Amino acid sequence: MAIVGRTLFDADVEGEAQDIGEALTTVLEMFNLIGRPLALIARQLKLPTASLRRFEVAKGQLDATIYQIIADHRAGKNTRPDLIATLLAARDEDGDNGMSDQQIRDEALTLFLAGHETTANALAWTWHLLSQSPRVEAQLHQELEQVLAGGRLPTVDDLPQLVYTRQILTESMRLFPPAWVIGRRALHDYELDGYLIPKGSVVVMSQWILHRDGRWFDEPLSFRPERWNEGLKQRLPKFAYFPFGGGPRNCIGEAFAWMEGVLLLATLAQHWRFQAVPGFPVEPLPLVTLRPKHGLRLTPQRR
Repeated sequence: MAIVGRTLFDADVEGEAQDIGEALTTVLEMFNLIGRPLALIARQLKLPTASLRRFEVAKGQLDATIYQIIADHRAGKNTRPDLIATLLAARDEDGDNGMSDQQIRDEALTLFLAGHETTANALAWTWHLLSQSPRVEAQLHQELEQVLAGGRLPTVDDLPQLVYTRQILTESMRLFPPAWVIGRRALHDYELDGYLIPKGSVVVMSQWILHRDGRWFDEPLSFRPERWNEGLKQRLPKFAYFPFGGGPRNCIGEAFAWMEGVLLLATLAQHWRFQAVPGFPVEPLPLVTLRPKHGLRLTPQRR
């Protein structure tokens, strides 16, 4: 969250991390509920249900953070050419109308939430998988010792050499994709393999299912980062592996996420190992993103 706040908005949100995190959790837990017809009607009628009150309070907390960042930029308190500055400078085709605060809020909040929630989940699941695989963990440490001689911090220039580190993250997002399902609305009637998809229907595609399909991945439930050697990704059908979606609405932050995830994994793994706590239940929670239902309990050990 701190990385996204500083990188995209030139803002320090680390002090608000706990409040923002709790609000985000509430919004994610409520997301499936508020999309149901009865909940939509209740919200339109402003019925005072407990769940809707929790959602509105959480939404207000997130809005307050983003609107304050926008206000600081408009007041000249943030002068770097960051995302908010770019949105503030945007004009329509006639060059007259800029974006309203609400339009900027919509764009910024989406990137703010998507930019840290998914990466945090990907790293959490990665540490879980590493705790179950001493062989993979040992090979990761070997690469880090070779590439980052003397224990120096990794930089962007090291990314081409951190091959196995990236393969670990790739394999982790195959087994536990942070975005586990996506939907698209059919713009017109479309026939697919003899089945008619009517115009307006929502078509759901699941990364969780396709990433674990034995037609594309041998031993599909095994954590084997080395499977990505020798160009496997290029040999796969286009959407056999798509943790960042695809098409015109492919994740705009994909390149940033790969860079951030590999550097964070390398930085932490230089100095720490994480051992699983025996008997602690590990179960995916499929909300908007794929979170661990009970969290993950790991014991850190300094290397």
